Parts: sequence; C-alpha cells; structure tokens
Amino acid sequence: MENNDWMNKFVIEKLPQYDSVESIDPLDNGSILIKRKKGVDFKCFCISSEEVNYGMIKEILDKNLEIDFIANIKKDYLISGDAMSIMNSKYISYGGFGDLIRFSNQRDNELFVEKEYAFVSRGLNQHDKIKKIERLDNKRIRVVRYSLSEVIIIMNNDYDLNTESVRRTKEKFKTFKVILATNPNVRITSDAYSTAQFMDVDICKYGEFLGKVNSLWNSRD
Repeated sequence: MENNDWMNKFVIEKLPQYDSVESIDPLDNGSILIKRKKGVDFKCFCISSEEVNYGMIKEILDKNLEIDFIANIKKDYLISGDAMSIMNSKYISYGGFGDLIRFSNQRDNELFVEKEYAFVSRGLNQHDKIKKIERLDNKRIRVVRYSLSEVIIIMNNDYDLNTESVRRTKEKFKTFKVILATNPNVRITSDAYSTAQFMDVDICKYGEFLGKVNSLWNSRD
C-alpha cells in the first residue's frame, strides 16, 4: 500500500471548508480522525486509485485500523463487487470526496449508500418485473427479472452524455447492455446513441428503462 500522506493532507485542507466538520487530526496509523460539529467522530482512510479491488481493501482492513469510511480521492474510479462486499460486511462506508462530504453531514456513522445507487436501486427493487438486483461494482448492476433474461446496466451521471462518454464507459467497464443516464438534466447526443448502437448497447433515461425492462433485452427470444 502506497504512502497516503498527500491524500490525507488533501482531505485535511479541503474538508473543513464544509460546515459539518469541526476538525481533522492525522493519526499515526495512516488514518485521520474527523470530528463533526454535530454528531459522533469518525475515522477515515484515504486512497487514490482508479481501480479498487478486494486485495487492496483486504490489505487496509488487515491493519485493524477501526475505520468508518474509506475515501477514494480519484474522481473517476472502479470498485469491484467483492471489495464493496467486504467493506459492507465490516460496516465500513466508502466513496469519493463528495461522498465523504455527505458522510460528514450525517450525525452518526450509519452505513453510507451513494446517492446515485440509492436512487436507482429504490425504483428497481419496487418494480414488479424485477426479482432482485446485484451490484457488480460501483457502477454496474445485474438486474434479474421474472421470466426474462438478466440484463446488466451501468449508471452514468454525466450531464453531457456524448460519444466520448459511451466509449470511455465501455473501455473501463467492458460488459453491460444498458447505459442508464441517471442525471435528471442529462443531454444525450445523437452521436452517443449511434456509438452505443455500434457497440450493441442501449442508452436509457431512468423512467424509460423502468418501462422497457418489462419486455426488452431478452436473450431467450
């Protein structure tokens, strides 16, 4: 595990700008202690990685740091499903810097769920055609349906969903069938649709997907 001093300094410098944080103190074990103005304190461990896997998280947890949050300073990253599972099993929240801000705004250390996934999963779990959902990583969700084939979707929160967005998503996350546009103000370009069609994937806004999931993407047809 690389030295994370610069990551800690970044958080120590930036996070107190937000009203919920009273102070931040570095600890000898590489984590930081964050004191809320209202609520209990919590310990955070900072990383900076484009790809977060099980081994990386296991290495952190083996240090017995008693942390409450793992913050990834990288703006765009991938967290594997098994890495998320082990963090959830240890009741450790995780996310980017924006998620750390939102966690700091809580008054307790209740397990944090990213805003995007919380919104998407709520509707999927209430859909009468969907049997269950499974997180494959921080962006992809396997949707298991009654009487229809499974379909893998990927959440995309870009404001401008263009050709580059589609290509970047496909290059990084590889396997999925539907790009789910989760930004309520998204602008999807015609070139994005063309590129997606060439890659044999679809682009849907959230409400559109909830309608189409009743009948489309069925490999049994």
